[in-house]
Amino acid sequence: MKLKQLINVKKFLSLILFLYASFSFAVNNPMSWQNEMYDCDTMKYNGEYYFSGNFLGGDMLISRDLRNWGWRTHVFSYNNSWHTPKDPNNPDRDIHGSHMRYENGVFHYYAHLETADGVTHATNPVSVVGPYTEPVTSHEFTKNIDSDTFKDNDGSFYFYVTKFNSGESIYSYPMPDLFTLGAGTQRTTPSSGDGSNINEASKVFKYRDKYYMLYNTYDTVNFDYRIRGIEATTPTGFSNSGKYTDPIIVRKTLDPTHEIVRIGQPWVVEGPNGFERWVGYFAHIATSGTITEQGQYIDRLYFLGDDLKADAPTHRDSTGYHPAPAKPEYLGLFNETSGSLPTNWTLVSGTWNIVDNELRQTTATGFNNITLNNKKADNLLAEANVKIIGSGTRAGLCVVKDGTDWLRVGFDQSANKWFYQRMNDSTYDTANYALPSGFNYQAYHKIQLQKNGNTVYIRIDDIPAPALNSISVNFDGAASPELFTDNAQAAFDGVIYTIGWDEWNGRVQSWGSTKSGVLLTGVWNYGSWGIDQLETNGMKYIFKGDLMQEYEIDVRCAVKTPNANAGRRVGIFPVAIDANNYLVAEVEPSTTRLIVRGATNGVLISYSPVLIPYNPTPGAWNIRVAKLKDKIIIFVNGRELLTANLTYGAAQVGLVTENQDAIFSTMLVYENKDKTLPLPWQETDLGTVKYPGRADFTEGFVTINGSGRDFWHTTDDGHFVYQQINCNKEIIAKVEMLDPAGYWSKAALMIRETLASNSKMAHVCLTKMDANNTNSAQFIWRENTGAGTPVTSIDKYKMFPSYLKLSRIGNTFSAYWSRDCETWTFVGSAEINMNQNCYIGLGVTAQNADRFNGAVFSHVTINNIPEPVILGFAGLIALVFRSMLP
Repeated sequence: MKLKQLINVKKFLSLILFLYASFSFAVNNPMSWQNEMYDCDTMKYNGEYYFSGNFLGGDMLISRDLRNWGWRTHVFSYNNSWHTPKDPNNPDRDIHGSHMRYENGVFHYYAHLETADGVTHATNPVSVVGPYTEPVTSHEFTKNIDSDTFKDNDGSFYFYVTKFNSGESIYSYPMPDLFTLGAGTQRTTPSSGDGSNINEASKVFKYRDKYYMLYNTYDTVNFDYRIRGIEATTPTGFSNSGKYTDPIIVRKTLDPTHEIVRIGQPWVVEGPNGFERWVGYFAHIATSGTITEQGQYIDRLYFLGDDLKADAPTHRDSTGYHPAPAKPEYLGLFNETSGSLPTNWTLVSGTWNIVDNELRQTTATGFNNITLNNKKADNLLAEANVKIIGSGTRAGLCVVKDGTDWLRVGFDQSANKWFYQRMNDSTYDTANYALPSGFNYQAYHKIQLQKNGNTVYIRIDDIPAPALNSISVNFDGAASPELFTDNAQAAFDGVIYTIGWDEWNGRVQSWGSTKSGVLLTGVWNYGSWGIDQLETNGMKYIFKGDLMQEYEIDVRCAVKTPNANAGRRVGIFPVAIDANNYLVAEVEPSTTRLIVRGATNGVLISYSPVLIPYNPTPGAWNIRVAKLKDKIIIFVNGRELLTANLTYGAAQVGLVTENQDAIFSTMLVYENKDKTLPLPWQETDLGTVKYPGRADFTEGFVTINGSGRDFWHTTDDGHFVYQQINCNKEIIAKVEMLDPAGYWSKAALMIRETLASNSKMAHVCLTKMDANNTNSAQFIWRENTGAGTPVTSIDKYKMFPSYLKLSRIGNTFSAYWSRDCETWTFVGSAEINMNQNCYIGLGVTAQNADRFNGAVFSHVTINNIPEPVILGFAGLIALVFRSMLP
């Protein structure tokens, strides 16, 4: 049966349902509770994120997921002759507006010192976490503030800075290299009276085929301080004529007494899955007109055609669906303890081990490879950072379907080129191409392969590969990533695998019938515009994609021939399984309404039409849908319009027209990896929490986010990740970091009798005591249900990261702290008459009912402890006697 036949069948029950968007799921903003983080920047390197900026004193925060930012380390102290510290006792407080970039083995750190004394430039040739030193100390790199660099597709660099000259302007400079400025050119100028005047803070990036600049307007202290945008066709083409009419991010009311205000200093970074783009910025919460909270925020960027928009500003209290950065199918950071090949990989040949937080292949001869075990996909993004060790020949990344169909892309040190090797239906070919002069093979370089149907797009170091950036492959079936070396030792890091695709205009391809056998209908054509459907009679559809459980789809569609008659529609299948299970979301141009209908297990479902309130381009719409476990959330032109409480299995997606010819120009589709805890771990919120907690296990690291008042006094509020036990146990874990949501927020190891908030319990925790990095390891226990909690503690400077241990032997609970997991310091012990059946695990509390924070644990082990042997008098005499024997 065809889908359109089922849609027109009237004998099925039609459920008329109507749901406005009411589902609440907000990204945790602010992303960190570190104090006074204003003019900042974030760099993605080898799959992790590095963040620095104002009032961090030359420190850097580190995140693995763009969500949790508690890792903090010092990376830069200036040492030049041209800047005089504002406070000689705290000179690094003058480090403002930092910007970071990695290129060809060198890490670059730019920052202006104090208010507008000038920009300094520092480097490190080895480590992203410094220390960074200034190669030139006699004079500034350039004047003024808010530096930014950009690399174009041809490898050229550009530098942007804000200048104060009769009104703030943003200047751009070509850069022969990242150490040198060319001649500057003014590209944007003040424009008074319309709220688009330049104030500061340029951030330049490219998405698809367009260049974008974000910048700030109004004065910093003004509640209307906001982020605006400019669009251009070249990296130096930004001008007043390209300014957007509407701001990108502007102040927003949360409730009658709370408002997000003073929004500024944007930074933009690629999300963990390789497809999303995220914007960061500082913002403040005004309560009844008074600033009560400030911090760094992140929100999702999206595009209506080429027009840049942001799902921002959002706050942890925002209503609606504002998800955190999507996770890839696989992320390999190799931060586990040095050892054997992770179980995600299948060894084919060679010697592969984790060494010093990278994956190494150490057999120097022959071809050696490993294949990722995760499920295969027709459409995928695979990424690996690769460096050749010593004089080795080749290493790289491959997408492989089977032994007769694969594509390898890598670096050839002996030829001083990059290369591909292709096997199509057992037919082999290869070619190589020049790399930039001075290419450092012993430094990490990124290879990204996006397989879209039967075309693979190649990017090296975040730009299209030189000379050839796409390759056709005959295999359009499912493939998986593979790492390889050829007569080389090599290291790999930041390996990403995401199921999905990003296509636009001439890159649209490989649409057809469903995997379940529903045939495409209509006349569909590919061209520079994307894909169009020309027939205007009846329902026409076409499908694509892997079977995915939870995912997002974002499609730009437009009518080809405008027609005012009702019943003409254009849209998507956000869910396409078979003739009995699907969902259709269409726009009806004549009424400007969203029409949603479908079927589950053969039962028809329809929803009351929803008026589309925002339509900036008549005749064109962006339809975005998030498919979750038990919900379908639908957006049109960035506005959340409908939530359908439906549960579907793994599905594909499709395009649809109804009595209307139409064009579909951009499609972004990706699976969002479902979060699961490995058995026997479970999780729950304890007590009363404003924000539900969550936990994630990745590569031996356990990330826990929690709200709650405290683990203390008569009840406990927070998030708990646990196992059930019924014997003597000890739990040991390294506390890698804790975001300071408030003084006395806690990352804890805990044993408790029940999951009730007032249960008997014992825990040992690390907590932050004050603004001077004084930390405390505390042992806290509750002897009786609902009783108060005594505390013993040891206090030290900078206790993160360090190890905690909590043990139970009978009714004796003991707590310990250690720097190295070898020499343990006793924290405290207590006698608690607790049931043998109890719960052991990890907990996080924000120590603030209105906040949400995170902690990361590693090296988590739960060990059995033998019951102590109690000897009677005769046994003791026998033991002493035996000890006296020769």
